[in-house]
Amino acid sequence: MVAAIFILWCVIGAVVGYAIGAPRGRASEGIGLGLILGVIGWVIVALLPPADSATSPTAHVHEARRPCPYCAELIQPDAVVCRFCGSQVEPVPKPTVTVESIEARYPAYFDQAKAALDRLPNRPDDELEWLETVCFALRRGWSIQRAVAEATPQAY
Repeated sequence: MVAAIFILWCVIGAVVGYAIGAPRGRASEGIGLGLILGVIGWVIVALLPPADSATSPTAHVHEARRPCPYCAELIQPDAVVCRFCGSQVEPVPKPTVTVESIEARYPAYFDQAKAALDRLPNRPDDELEWLETVCFALRRGWSIQRAVAEATPQAY
């Protein structure tokens, strides 16, 4: 009877730990800590920052995929030829990015990113892309220093 309760406790701890950690890129930590520490492990996983693989500032560029109109496989929005069936497809036009659209999309982080942009000794070539990348990284939990270092080309 005790062994059955212990096994049930371990299974529930691992499953809930996985459910908490997976969206943050920390599935294995969630399973391990949930299995070993139970509720305390779940709290620890919930408080851990997102894993680097889940927080790449350019990850939002690769998230959007579209189905090929001929074979329905997911392809890049910029694709002109489907890599699965070889059919020519029209690329999706890129939305026009403005300072206002970035500010509306990331209201909690825009002022911090704009202040960091103003402090740069040399402005990046594409300031809007830089601002969006820094705001995205801040939203994912990165520090302003790390976000700026990742978004700023090495020449700066």
